[in-house]
This record gives sequence, structure tokens and C-alpha cells, in this order.
Amino acid sequence: MFITLQFPLFDRRYFEVNDNRDDRPDWSNPQQRDSVRYFGEIIGRNKNYSGPLDGEKNYCVADSVINFCGTANDHFHKSMHQNAFASRIVFRKFRSDGRYFSKFEVAFNDRFEHTIDAATLQSNNLSDLVFSHIQQYLLCPVKIRIGNRLSNYIPLIDAGRYLTTALYWATIKGRRSFDPKEIQNLVEHGEPVALVQVDSSRIDFKQGGLNNIPLPELAKEDIQLYNHLVPYKLGRYNFNLKAWFICVPKDVYTNPVHKNEFRFYNETIRYLRINLLHIHAETVIRQKFFSLLSKLQDKQELNDQQLIIKLYRSLHKVLLNLSNISRNKMPQEMLVKTAFELDETYNDAESIAETLAGVKGFMAWLKELPLTKQTQQIIESLDQVLVDFESKNAAEMIARTVFISYNHKDEATAQSLKAKLETAQVNVILDSASMKAGTEIKDFITASIQNSKATISIVSNNSLLSGWVGIETVNALNFKDYFPGKEFIACTLNEDFTKDNYVTEASAKFKKRLDEIAAAINQRNNENDSRDLNDEKSRLIMLDKSLDGIIGKLKSMLRIDIAGDNLDKNFQLILNAIKGN
Repeated sequence: MFITLQFPLFDRRYFEVNDNRDDRPDWSNPQQRDSVRYFGEIIGRNKNYSGPLDGEKNYCVADSVINFCGTANDHFHKSMHQNAFASRIVFRKFRSDGRYFSKFEVAFNDRFEHTIDAATLQSNNLSDLVFSHIQQYLLCPVKIRIGNRLSNYIPLIDAGRYLTTALYWATIKGRRSFDPKEIQNLVEHGEPVALVQVDSSRIDFKQGGLNNIPLPELAKEDIQLYNHLVPYKLGRYNFNLKAWFICVPKDVYTNPVHKNEFRFYNETIRYLRINLLHIHAETVIRQKFFSLLSKLQDKQELNDQQLIIKLYRSLHKVLLNLSNISRNKMPQEMLVKTAFELDETYNDAESIAETLAGVKGFMAWLKELPLTKQTQQIIESLDQVLVDFESKNAAEMIARTVFISYNHKDEATAQSLKAKLETAQVNVILDSASMKAGTEIKDFITASIQNSKATISIVSNNSLLSGWVGIETVNALNFKDYFPGKEFIACTLNEDFTKDNYVTEASAKFKKRLDEIAAAINQRNNENDSRDLNDEKSRLIMLDKSLDGIIGKLKSMLRIDIAGDNLDKNFQLILNAIKGN
């Protein structure tokens, strides 16, 4: 199996009047032997080599930026290389357009297909086996080099948010800061994507439940293309990673573990990979542009004509690339259509509103340009986008959407409630089904509450003592106070919180955990990043200060008992509460 992960980054500094960026090296065509500060050297790819480095002539080796390290069984190479998979890291590389887009890509080889026998397949679902194997890479512990420091251990799939800071440090002039608050909104990470290449003589997805993309150009060479969302879990939250699966015949894809075997790569596969990676990056950047345009319009900052032109020209270029009938000797219309359909899995009221605001302003500018065949194609495409999005109506979507806040120990109840609500034609936002890869949890919580008519809080001892659920509850109650149309519905599994000494006992538990966190931070005094512990500490301190207020409000409001059979008995009360009755 050959797995490539792409982490796209969007650099907003390109659209600032004084971006304070270092313009060395000269992207997007730097000279060989040039270097990126704190990253490494620029390498020129041998033109005759058409292997897994795809279409890039020059790139920066990023081996030191994404650091697979550890001790004993926690070390990546010991846990994945010294076993039947014989895993290898093929490359870690960085590339930029010198303006607003950069990306990191990481690739692995292994012998996964050779570890699956008939007995294993008979007792397991093929796609589950593949997804489980991919998850090992996604959750592999890494450290990200930021300047001359290494971050704490993080799962590889979460690298994007740290790579933004690494890029900021590598490209900023003058004083540098490690404070995330100073760096936020300057460089943003986009949703990652995976390209998974397998030997079709050993893994056949034709009956695997994946979405097949029929392309005659691939069928001629017995190559099959599929896409799917790969599930994985971090803590209590479930995520989905967009993935493309390229199934190639044995004579094209021989022994993936050894790098020199990539000489068997054929041109069709190479161009397919290039197009898929380009399309994902451009889709992410398109979303970033629409979001940026919407925010600037809200703040009435689009008065600067030069800024408007710079933004719209950049967006125009991205849309021109996406609207190409063919690229790299391969038709891409079906690939773009499929990528957009996969992306719509996540569309919520916020993305609809942002897209509408961005499209409308851009369309007005676009129609003033000289009409070309490609521009006309973009106009027709965006006209349809407007029709589709306006037919969904963001306000109506919010009016019939609820966000379920719960602790992972109560997930069975949350899933049962979700199923009943969806049967009643209510849209449900639930982290186990709604979170895309790389999502910031705090952003997901805020957006989920903001873009819902009601927040249903599953109240239990588990949830009231949880830092994340506590923040969800505080945010939801604040939204209800400031936006009267929002509903907060307390559904209880137990009512221990009504006891007089509940807050005192909870505060003692918080203090015990805070002492443990303080000791752990102190033990890391030689480490460079305690961000995970500091985040948990901040959440618990906030919850400790807010718990008495939360309990007071819960005691004073209507609560719906959903313990055991009461979920069925009282479900109509929940529907009435969503409507505000």
C-alpha cells in the first residue's frame, strides 16, 4: 500500500498591505540548493524519474519539520517498520506558490496487501480492514518543528494546525512569537486528504462499498478509482478523512516497499495523482476565499479596490483551474464533480451562508470582465451554485437543525436520540458524524451552536464533569441569552446535580485533576510544548468557575428525562421544545 497525506495551508498575509513575509526562496520556482529557514534544502527532481513525487520539479525536503520520533515501542519505525507491514517513509516535502497557498505532503509504503489472506477476508469486512490500517498512520505520534523547537507529541492527522505555525516561523521577518494568539488568522490550515494506492490483484474494492468513479481512460489500463470517508477517533470525538483509492494491476504496482520499484509507475497513474492532489488543494483554497470574502464583507473592509482585485483575481485563477475540461493529459470534469459531491457531505448552514456571500460579490466582478470561453463556463457553474444554495436557504436550514452536546460515555443515548430526530425530519449535528479531518474542536462547537435552532444537552454526571461538554453548555446558554431564537434543551440521564453538595464535590474533583496537570506540566519543563495540558487546564478552570451558574440554570428550567425507556415516552416533548413550544 502506498499512502500519501496532503496538508494544505492558506496564507492570508498575501492579502495584507504589509505582510512582513520573507520572500526567500523564490517560490514557486526556487533554485536548487536554496533553503527554507528552519525547514531544509530545495531539491530538484530528476526529470526522468516519474515516481511518487508526482509533478513537482522543485520542493523542500521537510524531514525535520514532521518528525517521527519516540522511544522503545512508541517509535514509528519500531512499531510499523519492524513488523509484517515493513513500513517505510517515502517522503516528507513542502511546496509553496509564493503567494497564498502552501502544502506539506507525507507518504508511506508498506506490504499491507501481502498480510491479508483468504481466512482474514472471510472473517472481516475488507473496507474495515483497510480503514483500520490507514488509521495507524493517521494516529502515528509525531513532533512538528517550529523554529528551533519541537512541539509535543501529536497524531499525524492533526499536524496541519502546527504546520501553520511552522510556516509562519519560516517565512516571517523580524520578531517571532510562539504565542498562537499572535499567529492565528495569518496562516490557516485546510482539510487534509489521503491518496491510497493498492494492488488490485490482492485488494478488490468492487464489492467493498466504496464509491466508484468510472473513467474510461483508467479502465483501458485496468485501473479502478474509488473515494470514501475514512473514519478515525481522537479522544471522544469522531472524524472523517476524505480519501481517494487507486487500485492498480500487479504488473504496474509491484513491490511498494522499495523506493526503486517506483520505476514501474506509468504516466496515467502519475497524472491521476497530480490531478487529485491539485483538485483537493484548489477546493480547500476556494472555500478559504469564500470564507475570507464573507468575513471582510461583514466587517465592511472591502473598500480597498486593490485588495478586492487581488482577492478576486486569485479566486478567479483557482476557479479557472477547476473548470478545465482536461489537465495533465487527463479529463478532470468527473474528478472535480466527485470531489465537490464528497465535500457537500459536510455542508452546513455556515458554509452555505459563506459561499453565498462570497459567490455573489465575485460574480458581480466577474461579469465586468471580457467574456472568454472559460469565464463563461465559470459564470454558468456559479449561477448553478447560487440556485442550489439559495434553494437550501441557510435560515431555513438553521431552523430545523439541532446540535447534540454529550459526553462520550453517553454516546449510545446520543446516537439513539439522533436516529429518532432524523426520522422526524430534523437535521442533527453530532461530532461522531459531522466533523471533518483537521477540524478545531472549539471552532466546531461554536459553529455547531451558532448554526442550530437548538442545542440539546444530554445532562449526566459524565457531561457535567467534562471540560469540553462544559464549554458547549456555557456557550449554548450564552447564545440563548443573547439570541432569543436559540433554544437550550436539557435532557437528563440522572439528576444528581440537584443535590446541595454537588458543586462542592465537583470542585474538589476539578482541583485534584488540576494538581495532576500542574505536576505533568512541571515534568515537561524540558519539553517545548505543553499546549495539550494547558488547553485541558483552561477548560477545567472555566468549568469550575461556571459550574454553579450552569447548575442554577439547569435547576430553574424545564428538564426532559430520557433515561431508559423515557426517551421514547418523552420524545414528543423534545420536538415541542425544538420548536419553542
